Amino acid sequence: MNPITWYNNQKMTLKLGIGFGLVVLIFLGAVWQGTSTIKTLRHEYSHLLNVIEKKKSLLQGININVLQSRSREKNFIARKNMKYVEKLNQEISEVKERLTRLSSIEKELDSQTGLKAAAAMAKKIDLYHQSFSKLVKEMQTMGLDPKSGLQGQFGDLIDTIDEKLSSIDGATMQPETITEMLKLRRHEKDYLLRGSDKYIKMVDDQLEMLKMMVSLLGIAEAEKSELDENCNKYGKLFHELVAANNAVTEEKKTLSAASGEVEKLVDQGVLESNVLMDKGVRENDENAAQMANLTMLMAIIAFVLAVLISLGISRLIVKPLQRCVDFAEIVADGDLSQQLDINQSDEIGHLVTALNNMSKKLRYLLGEINSGISEQAATAATLTDVAEGVATESESTVNKAN
Repeated sequence: MNPITWYNNQKMTLKLGIGFGLVVLIFLGAVWQGTSTIKTLRHEYSHLLNVIEKKKSLLQGININVLQSRSREKNFIARKNMKYVEKLNQEISEVKERLTRLSSIEKELDSQTGLKAAAAMAKKIDLYHQSFSKLVKEMQTMGLDPKSGLQGQFGDLIDTIDEKLSSIDGATMQPETITEMLKLRRHEKDYLLRGSDKYIKMVDDQLEMLKMMVSLLGIAEAEKSELDENCNKYGKLFHELVAANNAVTEEKKTLSAASGEVEKLVDQGVLESNVLMDKGVRENDENAAQMANLTMLMAIIAFVLAVLISLGISRLIVKPLQRCVDFAEIVADGDLSQQLDINQSDEIGHLVTALNNMSKKLRYLLGEINSGISEQAATAATLTDVAEGVATESESTVNKAN
């Protein structure tokens, strides 16, 4: 069935209800669309801010971990206590865990720059950790206290030499040799404290002086040979110590460079987060403005549609009513030959049926009246004829009487 035909056949109250319902639905649809879009924009904006805040929090946490690691590193170098190694390893573990979460956030933000920065930070942290492990190993080689590592070997060797020199009290050049040995120890301590290369040469020169003084001692050749061999061992141990100290120095440089790169990447990440947040604010404002314009446009469209629907409904209702009015005026003018051709099942249809029936009845009544009038006219004519005949006869009778 044609929708318009179906609509025309419905009751007037249903028609009006459908019309108002459509108008209300259109307005509700416009309001729902606008509200839904605004909620979506707010949700997306809040989510973006939340993600960016998490990123900044992770970056700041990484920065704190790096600074703490540097502090643990310095404490270990200064105090040579292995507990700081454990604490630094814990800081590195936290950094790596935060970097894993940071990479997930960068993927969520679809930031290739951020992913590259996170990967670069992870690489630098691995380098820092490896370098620190090497530094710890080299410092353990050097000795974390006077009795361990090369320092311990130095001590044992010097004690051996000192005991030997002390045991030959009274020997020629013995006091001078002990003096040279003490000078050697002083240059060694100066190198360990200051790390300057000039003390390496001073130690080497002093060691040669000590060996020369040993050769001048008034002792047996076997004892001289033993002292000379210990001096050579000392020289070898010292250069091993120098090599280890140089390695520690290089690792310190690597640690400083790696941590500096991580700090720089963290600063860049925080700056990019701020830029991204500002961009998000601008885009949200732009989207909100566009949504306001779109909502206004939809409201206008909804209003126009509502007007069109109202006009359409009014036309569907008013047009047949106007035809009924026109028909009634025609009937009132005396034209009973017309019939309304409106096929509806609603109140208007009932009105059309009533008007058509009224016209038919009026036509019938008018026919009856016309028929009665004709009969009365015929009767009057007959009576007139009779009257005229009577008058004629009366006149004839009078004439005859005269």
